Amino acid sequence: MSKELPTLKPLPEYIKWIEHHSVLSTLPDLTFQEALQRIIIRTNFGQRKLTLGQFVPCDKEGKPMDKPHRKNSNKYSWSSDFGMTREDAWNNHTKQYQEALDRCLFVGFEVGDLKFNENGCYRGGMFIGKTIEDLIKTGIEPTTRVAKELKL
Repeated sequence: MSKELPTLKPLPEYIKWIEHHSVLSTLPDLTFQEALQRIIIRTNFGQRKLTLGQFVPCDKEGKPMDKPHRKNSNKYSWSSDFGMTREDAWNNHTKQYQEALDRCLFVGFEVGDLKFNENGCYRGGMFIGKTIEDLIKTGIEPTTRVAKELKL
């Protein structure tokens, strides 16, 4: 019996995996409480509505962020108008970008890949869903942080 944890799978498949590797198996890997806790965490995660910031780095208002440029880039020349050195502006932008990147839940997306409206999320004109659970069914890859949080 494989003790390897699954990748991000639709909830019914995940529950079957938990059943197989928990108190129902002859050598339990998980206690009943641990199995139940994992199912609850995974269910709550899957019910979240899709947002652009789950796929690409976005600022706190949900607008996509540019990757940091070189430290000596003209992009940061405006900083002296606000009492910052170019290096301070670059450091600030790099820190904010990294925080936004850390908030992403999935890998492999670029700005412009996805479109959102009140009905859900679209990729290449194809509807992919309203919730994370809908997206999981497409085989999308979670970030390392998400995999750790969900104990995948």
